Amino acid sequence: MSWAWVWLILSTYWLLILGIIGLISAAVWAYHNWDDVTFWKMNFLYRWSKIGRMNTHQTSLVRDEESGWYDGEKRLCEDFYPRYSRFANATEKTYENCKSYLSKANEIGRSLRPFWLWIVLWIFVVGEATIFAKLILSFQGELSNNDIKWISVVIAFLLAMVLLFLTDKSGHELYTNSQIKKIRIWYSEDQNDTNKLLRPNLNVRLDNNDIDDNAPDYQQMLNRIKLTNAFVKPTYWWTIGTLSVIAFIAIAAFVERASLNMDMIEESASGAYMSYLFYSVVFLAIQAMGIGIGYLYGFASKEGLRAWRITHRYVSAEDYLHYPHREADRVAQLAQNRLGHLQKYILNKFPESNDEKTLAKMHARTFKAYIEEQGKKA
Repeated sequence: MSWAWVWLILSTYWLLILGIIGLISAAVWAYHNWDDVTFWKMNFLYRWSKIGRMNTHQTSLVRDEESGWYDGEKRLCEDFYPRYSRFANATEKTYENCKSYLSKANEIGRSLRPFWLWIVLWIFVVGEATIFAKLILSFQGELSNNDIKWISVVIAFLLAMVLLFLTDKSGHELYTNSQIKKIRIWYSEDQNDTNKLLRPNLNVRLDNNDIDDNAPDYQQMLNRIKLTNAFVKPTYWWTIGTLSVIAFIAIAAFVERASLNMDMIEESASGAYMSYLFYSVVFLAIQAMGIGIGYLYGFASKEGLRAWRITHRYVSAEDYLHYPHREADRVAQLAQNRLGHLQKYILNKFPESNDEKTLAKMHARTFKAYIEEQGKKA
């Protein structure tokens, strides 16, 4: 086989792995920015008159004689209004409320895992998969060498992804446990407390964050944390499961390397075992890093992520207010643009109604007019 073919096979293998990493990274980004993704998709589908929502509204031209709105026009405005309303109604209190929520949850300074860190983890996953593939390739069977190579790569990559998921869950579980321990310690040290049991106030939400202002600090934390049991005690199910899987793989890999390389052990037992031990330590270190990252990032509070997303880019309420108002204006412009296209279609469909009176009424049916109608209903 020429070097050109060797290079082609190796480059294809790594391009496949990197492509999978790219897809997974994109999926992670989309998951953490799902609201933006869904709005982009909705707006994109409104660009096309023959497919998507615009086509649906063009076929829904029943007119409300009382308001004068066509059903399609109103439904289009209904699609854009929730996002517009959320940003248009943002106030200084919104920002301060979110900051207060994070403070009461004892999560000021926490953040979501940065996207670049996901990329680093994917790179380690590839390295980890390579080590496993090298081990699995040592097995002999009836399959061809090429089949063994690809099967081992797939198995190794899937196993690495499972470990990545487990370590992340374990790290987050350990962080949540640390929050629960704080609650219990502060509760036990509060000599003035007369409650016999720790019990969260289930009515606390981000939108009514001030209802427990006078409660003790541990009670405020308890009202916001995502509990996994009624006893307000740490749980270690994810951690125990993850450590069990890691230990099994590390031991099995060590034993398998030793059994498949007896000739190396006979020549230099100490050197061979140190080499196998090094691989196991690298494997364990990668898992420990995954658990540590899971511990350092993310939120144990029920609405901490939402509060963080609203506040983390801004140093003050005044700075924050610039963004939602600009976004509300942008949504309103997009909605009006799409509504205008729909109304042009309506005029073309019913050319006999293109008199001055009808046109004047249509020009009055704007997204701004729809907003004003919703304001009157509220």
